[in-house]
Amino acid sequence: MKRPLLPCAVALFALGLAAAGQSVPPGDREQLNAFNAGLADDIGGKIEFLTDPDLDGNFESTLQSAGFRYQSIAGFGTVYDFCTDFFTGEGAPGIYQVSPGFGAADSSQQARIRALFSNALPGFDAKLQGYIDLNAGDWAYNPAYDQEFGDLVGYAGGMQVALWEIIHEQVSPLGVEVADSGSFEAAADPAFPTSRAHLALNYANLFLDNIQGGSPAWSDEGGYDAFFAEGGANQDRLWFVAVPEPSSALLALLGLASLLRRRRA
Repeated sequence: MKRPLLPCAVALFALGLAAAGQSVPPGDREQLNAFNAGLADDIGGKIEFLTDPDLDGNFESTLQSAGFRYQSIAGFGTVYDFCTDFFTGEGAPGIYQVSPGFGAADSSQQARIRALFSNALPGFDAKLQGYIDLNAGDWAYNPAYDQEFGDLVGYAGGMQVALWEIIHEQVSPLGVEVADSGSFEAAADPAFPTSRAHLALNYANLFLDNIQGGSPAWSDEGGYDAFFAEGGANQDRLWFVAVPEPSSALLALLGLASLLRRRRA
């Protein structure tokens, strides 16, 4: 399957449809692909998360995968779909209540999330396109290019882990190394140092360093609209939609205006 392109006209409609919030039922969502590190069947690819939300020094251990999925969502187009909740399951598909922004994230968290994804998503797209070109136009897994696909999955997992760290960590500086102080940490099986899980944690720490002034220092580069999808008993999600370039947006508007004129005629 080739990577889908974001229709400019659909992206423009998304801004208006979700401006005041909207309900998105399961029938309006189609998963196109998913990239997750730490899946149950990944040998040596498991990520162990250690959480201590009350900061009493007693950590709980949880194995969980990390990554994101591409969704085609009516009214939004192609969406980068991340999870904001940690270890909240996703049962039967339900209705999301979607609104612009970042939900309950405070201003500091929002700034960091914007810096993270406005820089990391273009990096992922470049890696994905490189893999697609290598794999004869297909983004499916090919064992002949396991290393390149593993790097792609590790990068995706790193974005998700970094997002969880921003949302759920209670101390600074941000980082998911177990040696750091804090309430949210992660580790991968040391027997598999080249696993996708290790790649995910390495990328997460790199991204977190960059948004905290590392080299290169990341700030909000724009280019994406964010939407918070409240899932009720299911996971809450964060959706990112690429904003069309001004020239593309203008062409889409001109095409829409031409269509409306034809209908009036």
